[in-house]
Amino acid sequence: MCSSDLLAHVSKPAQGDEMMLAWMCVIGVAEAGGGPWVLGPGDQTIYVGMDVQRLTQLGIQAGPDPADYTTIDVGEGLSSFGVKAIANYGLLSRVELELEVPWYRVSANRVDVEPCLALGEGSCKTTQSIGLLRGQAKWLVLDELQGMPLSVSLGGTMRYGGFTAPARSRITNVGEGTTDLGPSIHLGRTGGLGKGGYWSAYTELYWLYRFPSTDSYQGSDLGPDAPVSAPMPEWVLNGEALFSPDASVAFGPSFSGLYRNGLDWYELNLEDPDRLAALGVYNMRVGGKLVIRNERGVAFSTGFLRTVVSYNNPSDAWLVSAGLSVPTGLGRP
Repeated sequence: MCSSDLLAHVSKPAQGDEMMLAWMCVIGVAEAGGGPWVLGPGDQTIYVGMDVQRLTQLGIQAGPDPADYTTIDVGEGLSSFGVKAIANYGLLSRVELELEVPWYRVSANRVDVEPCLALGEGSCKTTQSIGLLRGQAKWLVLDELQGMPLSVSLGGTMRYGGFTAPARSRITNVGEGTTDLGPSIHLGRTGGLGKGGYWSAYTELYWLYRFPSTDSYQGSDLGPDAPVSAPMPEWVLNGEALFSPDASVAFGPSFSGLYRNGLDWYELNLEDPDRLAALGVYNMRVGGKLVIRNERGVAFSTGFLRTVVSYNNPSDAWLVSAGLSVPTGLGRP
């Protein structure tokens, strides 16, 4: 458990195991609660960040044969700019709460090109909106600091997308207007690295039931007796590994993946406002992260992700992010 007493070692001289234990705890709070690690009771962190995304190509299943999968240009590309605030709070011993509030602006550089024309007027109109409001509770069930081989947390996540509903039919949407709910599991491990350094690695898996916008979506190639719900549940997989030669800097690779069952592009009813919610998609993005931290635990982080595998999804998307995480009540003497 990451307690304030233990975190006090971060700002005072420490050697060997004491320093290592302190950094194990700080790992868990440096980047908006990523991984299984949790805050101590009453401790808080605030993360404020921004991200920029850009894509110019879209991979789609254009017909029933696997050979029909193709990549099309999205005019001169779509661009997204977002800002977000994430608050983490140690509610109880081993229990942490997290709340995320994002805002996005998504625009197309040209609207007179495919697939904007195929999806109809307004499908590539600029969208400015609060994104998916997300709340999460995380419970640390296995703790390295108590001799376990790794740290494991179980979580529950709820996302509210009501603010995104009016623009859900657009390519430039920032959500599909649904409320989503589901469990998660978070696994991580830390260790020493040379003199005064550390490493950490984690992965986390989410399953989210997405309350359907419609349970009677009718794809263009489906018979009248074959309606489907939209959207269907989805899986999200995240992870990263950080290597720190000393207490002030850490860097390493990261990844993020998404899978959701549904229809293919050629099966969509392009006149239905839930057409994109009905789409079956998956993608995998890989990249890297850099974290710079001072002795009080204030951390600046920056990173990037690049799509390497996609289906019915952007095939060349880039995401670049940066943010500042500030602890409150950590490292008290």
